[in-house]
Amino acid sequence: MGQPFQLGSDYYPEHFATENVSKDALLMKAGGLNIVRIGDFAWFKMQPDSKIYTLDWLIKTVDTLGKYQIKSLLCTSTAAIPKWMFDQYPDIMQVTETGQRKPFGRLLNKDIESLAGIQMQEQFALIKQENTKINYPNNPSNTAYTGSLWYDDFKPLATEVLATYNSRFLKGKPAVVKNKVGKGTVYYIGTIPSDEMINQLATDFISNAHIVPLAKCANKLVDITELKGTNKYVYAINFSQEDHKIQLSVPMRDIFTNQKEESTIVKVSDFKVLEVE
Repeated sequence: MGQPFQLGSDYYPEHFATENVSKDALLMKAGGLNIVRIGDFAWFKMQPDSKIYTLDWLIKTVDTLGKYQIKSLLCTSTAAIPKWMFDQYPDIMQVTETGQRKPFGRLLNKDIESLAGIQMQEQFALIKQENTKINYPNNPSNTAYTGSLWYDDFKPLATEVLATYNSRFLKGKPAVVKNKVGKGTVYYIGTIPSDEMINQLATDFISNAHIVPLAKCANKLVDITELKGTNKYVYAINFSQEDHKIQLSVPMRDIFTNQKEESTIVKVSDFKVLEVE
């Protein structure tokens, strides 16, 4: 027997009550997940002070996931240093070419601004349940697009502005930009977009890159992921309350039934893994 197929996701339990982990684990198991990556941004929760460690929430999370046969891949948390470390050791932050020390609050403590073609001005947190409206011209559904959790105030340099904020004092300022880097393209999104906007952005990004998806479904509650390794796979999971048809761009083989299919049906709360032949 070979190694079992590993299917996982990022998971950030440091941002909510540990009582929610059981519910999440149940949904993960129903979706076929058997591993999660946790801890990469959780230093602030693991060590809230230079002399204090709080790991009880992490231990409980790993134990709970294990009860559902879900493995935990623990990451080092150096991607986001805690505020106390910045206060005590400000010289650990990078220095720009102009001699300025990078401010606290940037993930990975490295310069993504040059890649995105922007100059960051300030970052703002949104209070719980608060959203900021976003104007994205390509909106066929006419559904109001919004951003949540935070929003970045940045100045575009040699970039194309794709969307702008449409509320509060940032009205008219860029929210999403596109920057050409070599033969590639970098997109920078300055907030957490609503699901409707994420779907449209993903559609536009894929279209602009001239990528033909291996599989697609009209219902947005059917999540489709392409997995690439030695072979190509399509993983489709149905979160809706109805069965849905998946259109395949090329014939594929269902790895569970070994049947060759040109289109397939994913039943309610079920998933399929298809191999591209």
